[in-house]
Amino acid sequence: MIKYSDYFCESLKKIGYTHCFVLQGGSIMHLVNSANKYFKIVPFLHEHSATIAAEYFNKRNYKVKNKAWVLVTGGPGLTNSITAVSGAFHESRELLIVGGQVKTADLKLHKLNNIRQTGIQQIEGRKIISPVTKFSKTFLKVESFEKIKKYANISSDNRKGPVFLEIPVDIQGKIVRIKNFKKPLKKKNKKFFLKIKNKKKKKKILKKKKKNLKNDYKIKKDFNFFFNDNNN
Repeated sequence: MIKYSDYFCESLKKIGYTHCFVLQGGSIMHLVNSANKYFKIVPFLHEHSATIAAEYFNKRNYKVKNKAWVLVTGGPGLTNSITAVSGAFHESRELLIVGGQVKTADLKLHKLNNIRQTGIQQIEGRKIISPVTKFSKTFLKVESFEKIKKYANISSDNRKGPVFLEIPVDIQGKIVRIKNFKKPLKKKNKKFFLKIKNKKKKKKILKKKKKNLKNDYKIKKDFNFFFNDNNN
């Protein structure tokens, strides 16, 4: 059993992503928490800057096999990034941008009652951004690794361009059963186990040194005994 945001981030890591450029927000809280376990997090003060930075980071580091994706919150977080996304679209550059969204229940209410806004900072993110992306999708259910890989790779297939994936907050936090999925250790736990490992190494080294000292002392004692005995 695992949280879907962990599974999503693990999938991106398997595809080859190493960095996450992000500006925190409520509708991406699960994804931010999960991204922190898998990627080098680079925080920004504006989504526009984060998106441009990821675009040029990928262009600069394609030979080094470092790759960044952008994580923005729903509503104004997404709209702040659109200028940069349109730039990547016209320049034909690889870019994966993932956005948050209100709960799927709120989205259903919005569609059913034709309400202008349901939930906090809710907008039709996919409809706004789709004209300047190669592909855009809202996850109304959990998607498999194969699907995530397929969507992300569209950005680099043939003529490059941005891909936008919108994940509602309840889908991010959904607990799912995935076979052969290794739950990541928290950074604190990693440090704790690393300390234990280092302590064990230190103990082994000290033990070896003590043993060597004992052997040296024994050799010295035997030598002195032999030397003194010959003198007598």
